[in-house]
This record gives sequence, structure tokens and C-alpha cells, in this order.
Amino acid sequence: MTRSMTRALVVLVALGALACGGGSSTVDATPDATPDAPADVTPSDVDAEDALDKDPGGPEADVPRPEIDDEVTDPAVQAAIDQGKYWLSNAEPWMAREAFEQALALAPSSVDARFGAGLAQLVYGAEQFLTIFQMLTGQAFGFPPPPVGILPLPQQTENDYLAEALHTLLNELRAELASAEAHFDALGDLELAWDIDGVPLYAGVRPVMIFRGTYTRTDLELIRAVTDVFVWVCDLLVAQDFHTDVMTVISFVKDADDLDVWILLNTLGYLLDQDPRFFQLREDDGLALADDGYLRLKGVGQHLLAAFERLDSLEPTEQTISYVDPAKPADTLIIRNKVDHSKAAGPEEVPLTMTFTPKVRTTYENVLAAIEVPGSLATWDDTLAQIATLVVGLSKTGLLAFLLGDLIPIDLSSLEIHQAIVVVNNLVPAPIALDWGTFHQHPVGLRAVLPKIEYDPEGANPSNFLIEWECPDEVAANDGQAAGAAGFICTADAVLADAPHFVGTPYEIPADGVVSRLPYLVWDDPTIGGLLFVDPSLVDGAISVEPGFAPADNFTLNLALRGMLDGIIDMFVK
Repeated sequence: MTRSMTRALVVLVALGALACGGGSSTVDATPDATPDAPADVTPSDVDAEDALDKDPGGPEADVPRPEIDDEVTDPAVQAAIDQGKYWLSNAEPWMAREAFEQALALAPSSVDARFGAGLAQLVYGAEQFLTIFQMLTGQAFGFPPPPVGILPLPQQTENDYLAEALHTLLNELRAELASAEAHFDALGDLELAWDIDGVPLYAGVRPVMIFRGTYTRTDLELIRAVTDVFVWVCDLLVAQDFHTDVMTVISFVKDADDLDVWILLNTLGYLLDQDPRFFQLREDDGLALADDGYLRLKGVGQHLLAAFERLDSLEPTEQTISYVDPAKPADTLIIRNKVDHSKAAGPEEVPLTMTFTPKVRTTYENVLAAIEVPGSLATWDDTLAQIATLVVGLSKTGLLAFLLGDLIPIDLSSLEIHQAIVVVNNLVPAPIALDWGTFHQHPVGLRAVLPKIEYDPEGANPSNFLIEWECPDEVAANDGQAAGAAGFICTADAVLADAPHFVGTPYEIPADGVVSRLPYLVWDDPTIGGLLFVDPSLVDGAISVEPGFAPADNFTLNLALRGMLDGIIDMFVK
């Protein structure tokens, strides 16, 4: 395992220093795209939270929408809007936000100011988001100064300080993005025609997208879908409790050149054991954030479907940012523009294209129904389409390479969503389905996703997770663990034998009829809060069972993992 895994552990400290940092660059998006700066406008003391009367530290309450009227003629308001557009087109979203907020302070009903404020906050928050998550994947590294405004409390341990600093950082990022969405929501169902020369989105020190033209209601629906994705991820993370013994782990891994699977699992087991709060929902705001995440997840589907409905009837012009090109297949979405940095002559702006087949669109409807109605199941194909949409979108914009770098050895940017679904389905057939509606009724922390541990510093099991294999001779000859993939799976040459597992414990699993190189694990709640369902009859070679999806248990979950991963293991891991 590479040093990037070490960085991912140490980054708990580094993250705290980003709370007040900036993500955008001051480099012009393109040499000739900068208009003359309008007269300077004094930044407003009124920010988006004040304008919308909301609490930036947690999920939004029902906020009355301000009256919106595009007939605003005050020259001071227009000057502030022009100033905001100038800063936004010059890759300064924070300065742009200040100018748009000044306009809103003068004219709260201005559509141009409201949309501009939301867009500036979204670009700024998205760039912050990208910076933080690039660090999480080990592609960036460093320890900036401690965060402003986050100071240790009296009698507070270093571990408690780090936990609260990380929570504060992520909560501030979430508040920025949620405030952008609140601005967009205040626009209601109004049509939109918002002109700007270009809005660059930076990943690090260079732009990956420059949105050129006139923003319409169609663009707004797509923007809101993207914003809800960002906020949903933030909700998921901010809801987690990070209290545990991080300092011991940092002192252990910060000088390590390499980490194997067992060190990583042992470290994770230690963190889980040291504090029962770690990766549970926070007691103060965890449930509220989980509820908000549920609404954001619904919003993604709702806004995507609304955008597609408008795209189908949209007649594009030369200034349209997002449209369906009549010269291409009817399901090809064009967005102007992505920045191609692969050309020898320098960066080049080219339209971004993504194909959304009718079948892919139907999966969005299916998942939305599963989210809204407890007991409705989203199939693996439905779920896979959502994952493929995210991965393909990130790939085509260049953000996947920015976030994951050398962790992704191949270029996925030429792959379309329906093609990705076929590829993954062939590699990872899955007998699972997801009940998002029921999961919302029983939200759980990330700890529920992880296998069960029984931490014993003197025990023989180096991972602390309850774990067994089906290569008994290899395990006996290798100090109680498998010998493949740093000791995590059985080698390709191992003699495999189907057998029951965890015999004599409350977690006993009968033989399932499938021999596998993968380890067997157990979970306290295999359904993960009612989310996971399994149809074991869909696993090749499994013992005869009644077909149909049922809530996962440790037997069916392990069987499902074999059905999903055995093919990949045999193909890529020796």
C-alpha cells in the first residue's frame, strides 16, 4: 500500500487548518476573457445566512422565501451585480459573493443578485470541497497554520480538540454549500436569463470548467442537483462523531513509508475500540444532519429529472450553456465548456458531452421512488447508475484525476454512463437491493458499515476484526492468516474448502456452498439500518434458497460479497 494511505490517516490533523482557507486561484481563466472592472463596490456586512435568516451551523429550518422581482433599476444595485460578475469571471468567488451580497442588501428582491450570490457561494464551496477531499485521498499534503477561531477549551484533550476542529471545518464547508442552495431555492419557479462571460471552476491551480453563456432555468436545475450532492456528502461526514485516540495513531503512522492491509485494519480497529462514539452519529446534531441528507438525496433526483424535462423541449442558442445538441443523439447533453489541459499548444476549451439513455433516466426515477417510499427497493442496476453518473461526470470534467490522481491508473473520461454500467455489471454482478426510505427512518453512523471488532492487544488476530478464511492449510502455515494481498485473501494456489464459520459464537455462519478466497466477516447489523437487502439465489453455486430479496444477515451478506467480488479477485489479485 502506498504512502497515500499514510496521508489519509494523518490528514485528520491537516484538515483542521483549512477551515478559513480559500480554494480558488487568482489566475485568469483565459487571457482574453476578462472584462474591464466596474467601479468598486464596498463589500456588504450582510451575508447569505442573514439574508435568509438561517442557522449556518446545522440543517436549515423552513425559511420564508423573500419576494423576488426582476424589475430592480437602482444603479447602485446594478453596479454591485456587475462587480460580482467581474470577480466571478476572474476566479474570485469569495469577492464575488461579497459584491452580490451588497446588491442583495440594497435590493433583496433582485433575481440577478440572488442567483449570483448562490452561484458564487457554490463555486467557492465546491473549490474548498475539492481541496479537502484531494487531501483525504493523499494527492495533496501539508500542514497549514491552525484554523482561525477553533481553540482548545479548558481541560480539553488534544484528541477532543481535533475531533471538534474537524467537525467545525466540515460544518462550515457544509454551511457554505447549503447557503448557496438556499439562494437558489429562494428563486422559486422563476425563469432565468443570467448572462456572464465565463464562470471558471478551479481544481487546485488550474480551471477544469469555464461555464460560458446565459444561465437558464435548465442550468439552475442541474446546478441544484450538483449542490445537493455536495451538501449530502457534507451531511454524511458532519453527522459523524470523530472522538477517539487520533494522537496515538498519528504518532504511529506519520513517519511510516508504507502500510500494509493489517496495519491499516489494526489502526481502524484501534480507533473504533478507543471510543464508542467514533463513527457513530453525533448526539447533538447527528440525527438532524441525517434528516437533511435524506432531503438532499431526494433533491438530486428531483432536480435532475426536472432538468431533463426542460432539456427535451429546449431550443438552444449560441449562448445556451446546457442543451441537447440536435445534431447528436437525442440523449446527449452538451455543457459549455470543459478545459482540456492535454494539448501541447496549451489549455483548450471544448464542450463537455454526456449521454443519458432513457434507461439511465428511468433509474433516477426508480431511486427517487425508493427514497420517498419506505419498503421500495432500488435494484443494483438502479444504484449502479447513480454511482456511474457521479464517476463519469467527475471523469469527464477532470475532477476524478484531480481527486484520486495515481489511485486511478486508467483514463475513464471516454466512458459513458450506460457503458460504465455494462462494464461494472459484468465484473461485479450484485444480488443486492437498497431500501433508502427505511434507512432514513433508522439512520446510523459509518461504524455500522464496518465489520465487527473485538479488540485484544494480546490476541492473535492482527486486525481485531472477527475474520475467517476458507484456505485452512494456508492459514495454519501463515500464523493464522491468509497469505494473499498482504494477508487479506487466500492466494490463487491455496486449497479452498467450503465450511461453516465462527462456530460456537453468536455469529455462527453455516456453509454456503461457495468456496472463496475472500475472508468471512460479521456485522452487528448486516442490514445497516434497514438499507441492505440480499437475494442469495442470484449467487452462482450457492446452496438452494428461496428466491427473492430479504433483509441482509451475516450469512447472506457474506454470500453477496462473494457473488460481487470473487470474479474481480480471481482476475486481478494473485
